[in-house]
Formats: sequence, structure tokens, C-alpha cells
Amino acid sequence: MGEIVRVDGVTKKFGGFVALNRVSLSINEFETTSIIGPNGAGKTTLINVITGKLHPENGRIYLYGRDITGLPPSRRVMLGLNRTFQIINIFQNMTVYENILISALSQGKDNARETVDNVISRLKLSEYRDVKAFKLPHGLQRILELAIALATHPKILFLDEPTAGLNPAEKSSITSILEDLGSNISLVIVEHDMDVVFSLSKRVIVMHKGEVIADGKPQEISLDHRVKEVYLG
Repeated sequence: MGEIVRVDGVTKKFGGFVALNRVSLSINEFETTSIIGPNGAGKTTLINVITGKLHPENGRIYLYGRDITGLPPSRRVMLGLNRTFQIINIFQNMTVYENILISALSQGKDNARETVDNVISRLKLSEYRDVKAFKLPHGLQRILELAIALATHPKILFLDEPTAGLNPAEKSSITSILEDLGSNISLVIVEHDMDVVFSLSKRVIVMHKGEVIADGKPQEISLDHRVKEVYLG
């Protein structure tokens, strides 16, 4: 199991506020990793820097050893790195099929429709294939956003609060899907629900005030005194 992403000494500031302070970490292949921490810890900022939405003041981002720090998000997607968002990012007036097809076509026309069919089947969206996205309940919109990302054939997928706002049944459905996906691709999950974190993760990274304060197996993290003090209580 090799390293897929490496973050090396990354700093990101917003005016005088230091959102990320010389953060260094690595993500391994086929390993589900959760990033946790209190609000304002820098979790989403870290994802935004890794995926190219934000550019760091200092530090470098590597994908399979290649420096991707200066690449736009679209190029990172082409190289196998994709993400979902806290606020659902889909085309509300397009059907489930059309949403996923646009994503698949962004990678080229070859086998795009086959990719869509496979993703729809895998995520059990067949009965909603021709339904416009705005008509879907919140939980299915979350699954659709995940399907859109999967249509780009990612090697690593970052998910920013994938269970936020979901009811228990919807949360269980998403968790089951992520558990299945984790055997094939690398997942990095920012999540506040500790039940989800500890059920899915092989590894947990804890952030506080823009820094990594702990990194280890879920059981180790749950016993870490500093983590208890700043987050778990």
C-alpha cells in the first residue's frame, strides 16, 4: 500500500488569519481516512488546497509523487483526484442521468455512457435515472453528487461532510456506499459524526487551529488526551 497524496509544509492564510499552519501529512492508497476537528480547525481549507480550489502561500501538494501544487482543479480530476462539497453541487434542473453523463464526458467521449450506466447501477439509482435532481430527497441528492464524482474514475475521493443534514436511514445508506467504495479507491472524509468516522476509518487525522495534532488508528485517537480535550470531550 503506497502513498497517493502528500501534503508538505502547507500554509494558507486569509488576511491575518492562518487557516493552515505548515501542515504536513500523507494519504495512502486504498485507505479510508477521516479528518476531524472543531469548527475552524482548517479541515475544509485543507481539502480546498489539496483539490486546487485554493492555492497555498507556502508548501507543496504531491499526487503519486508528482507536484500538482500549481495545477487547476480540472487537471487534478484528470489525474484521479476528485471531491464532493459541504453544500450539494449538482445541476438541479437536469436528470440524474444527465448530471452523471456531463461528468463522464469531461473525461472524454469514449465509454462515457457505459460509465454512467455502471455508476447508476452501483449506487442503486436506476429508478431515478430520468428524475430531475431537484425532485430528489436530500439523501438521494447526496448520493447523486457522489455518483457525479465517481463518473470521473477517481483514484482518491475527498468528501466534505457527506452525512450532513441526513436522517438516520439516509446516513446509513451513505455509510454503506462509502464502506463499499473504500475497498476500491482511497477515501478522505471530513465528518463530525463520530459513529460514521469510527465505523469507516482505518485512520483518523485530527486538526486544531490549522495544525495536525494527532494521526493514528481510530482506537488510538479515541484515547488521545489532547484530542479529548479539544474535540471529543
